[in-house]
Amino acid sequence: MIRKTLSLLSLTAIGFFSAFSYAENLQIEGTFGVANLSKSGYTSGENSEISIAYTTPNIFYRVGGTYIGGFSLSEDRDHSDVNIGGIFAGVGNTFDLGFLDMDIEGGLLYSKLEASYQGRDLDEQNDTSPYLTVKFEKRLPKLVGIHLGYKYINDLSGSDINLIQAGVRFHF
Repeated sequence: MIRKTLSLLSLTAIGFFSAFSYAENLQIEGTFGVANLSKSGYTSGENSEISIAYTTPNIFYRVGGTYIGGFSLSEDRDHSDVNIGGIFAGVGNTFDLGFLDMDIEGGLLYSKLEASYQGRDLDEQNDTSPYLTVKFEKRLPKLVGIHLGYKYINDLSGSDINLIQAGVRFHF
């Protein structure tokens, strides 16, 4: 599921961004982090994302793929598993804070949740949820930046998700 999502994302992004003739306005970003559900009774999970963005002077448009997984029931960690994969699209604004840039982004996540118990698939749900991201980026050499951020996903299959993320961004 995740490989199909990332393949679809790559093809979509190539088509979407090939329409823009200014290659220097592109960003490619990879992010990793930890995930917590607002619903009690589950362990923390992990998160990884890859995305591409087109930027104008302060506004950017981003599409990407995400994986949120590794959740299990607190009382039965060895036998239960919940994983979420999806694609997202958002728009945001960049604020120059001097030595750091701050991004605020909002958008929609289309996801597929898969739950299993003792290796048997229990449930699959498709969902669309709004999200909000705040990231702080420190530019290193001209084309590379590292960032730390927080992402809030509202009501994804019955639970809000809080992500703490860190990653690298390449500017072209």
